[in-house]
Parts: sequence; structure tokens; C-alpha cells
Amino acid sequence: MITSRGDYARSVEALTSSNGTAAYTSNTLNLVDCIPSTACALTWTSGAQSSSVWVQLPWRMTPAPTIECRVFALLGLVGIPAGVRVELYSGASIGALTQRSATEVVRLPNGTYGAWIVRDEGEGWTHEYWAWRIYNDDGDTSPIAASANLLVGELYASPAWQWDVGRWDTKVVMPHIINRANSGAARKVKRDSYRTVDLTITPQDWQTAMAGEDTLLDMLYDLAQQDCVAIVPRPENRGDAGVNADVVPRTAMLADLTDAGGLAADAASDHYPLNLSFEEFL
Repeated sequence: MITSRGDYARSVEALTSSNGTAAYTSNTLNLVDCIPSTACALTWTSGAQSSSVWVQLPWRMTPAPTIECRVFALLGLVGIPAGVRVELYSGASIGALTQRSATEVVRLPNGTYGAWIVRDEGEGWTHEYWAWRIYNDDGDTSPIAASANLLVGELYASPAWQWDVGRWDTKVVMPHIINRANSGAARKVKRDSYRTVDLTITPQDWQTAMAGEDTLLDMLYDLAQQDCVAIVPRPENRGDAGVNADVVPRTAMLADLTDAGGLAADAASDHYPLNLSFEEFL
């Protein structure tokens, strides 16, 4: 399991684009509120469109991270289809951003569109300023029309905790309401489904669980403090040497820690498992 680490405020910086004609048209606070469904509207660039046309969405993390950022998400996309190329930029100032990684927009399990980038330990970056750059390029066409109205739900970056998981249980919760008349006729009132995740971090020795540095106990306090938690319960296929970019979007989510078991073990083993429960934010 890879999950976010640290409680950061994220503030949106001015949007830029390849020809300077793109613009935000609604509240940019929606981009950093941990709720992908509360989106910010923007107008795509005007003029001729090609695969070299782009819009860049920057933000600043406060405080500046001192631990490498490894978890990144661009979520709640409407009007930006699957296959569109997106690049991740970062730097020490808004005027000195450098491309760090690239991926493409995919359809996520809950039916929304977005992109995740998760880096292996030692392959992240410690920077204060970040940006997602969206290209009008799906590898075959330029699918975004000039001056199109688009929605973006969330810009995200975070350092990470990483622990081995022995059990992982995902459930799709369907909070629909059924209204039933006296006659027995039923009408379904639909509400958005969401995932819950229950997992067990494999037993750790006493020092790692409770008494050393960066322990399970430290992680518990940290997760409880965060406004939202980015969690990747399974970042790789069985047998993979590291993070698998194709697997991550299938398991990653923004969520909240809803329950945690105690840290307890018998004296003979002195090994401590930890049960955690999360609920997805939509």
C-alpha cells in the first residue's frame, strides 16, 4: 500500500497555455478541496488546434515538502477524454518548472476520467510548485475543440507512506433509496456509488510498529490529520519489481480514514498487524 503523507495546503496559481488564451471561468478553490466532483470550469485555448497546444494548471504546496512527493492525481475531468496526454511539472518557483513525468487520461473505475502518477521510493521530487500540463493530443487526433468549456476537479501531489498489505477488501457501496408506494410499486432514487477499502498491514516488529522513527503509530496520527488521503492499496501486479503505471489507476482513490484497529500482539511473536478502513471521496 502507498498512501499520502503530511497535511498540506494547496493554493492554485495562474493558469497558462500555449497561446495565452485559456482561462479559468469559475472558483479555483474547487481544484484543491479534496472533492473531485466539485469542479472548476475553464475555457480551452482559442485558434487553430494541434497536438502541440496545451493548458497548464499550476499550484503551490504549503509548507514546502521536505520529503519527496510520490503520489500525484488529476481528477474529475469533463470534456478531456481518455487517451489525452498529460505531463507533470515541478520546481522551486512558479517560473522554473521542469517536466518530471508523463501519462495519459484514463477512465477510472467509478466512471470518471483522470490521471494518476505514483513513483517508487527514491524516484519522487521535493518541490514546492507543481503543475499538470494537458495537451490536445490523444495520440491520434486533437480531440478538444477550440474555446471548449471543460471541467477539472482536483490537482494533487503528496509525499507517501509505504507498507506491505496482507489483506485488501474493496466494496462498492450503493446508497440508493427505494421509495415504495402503498400499492407496493417501487421507485429507485439513484445516488452515486463509492468504494470502501478494508486492509491489514502485515505484522511489523515492535520497533517498526511503535518505537522507532516513521512507525505505524506515526502514520496513524498523520492519516487522521489529513483533509483527505490518497491511497493506492495495490500499486503493482504480483511479481512486479515496483509500481505498475497500468495498475495504479484501477486501485488509487482519494479517501478518508474512517477506522483503525489497535496495535496489539502477543508476547511470543511481538509482531503488530494494523487494520485500516477508508471511504472514497467522489
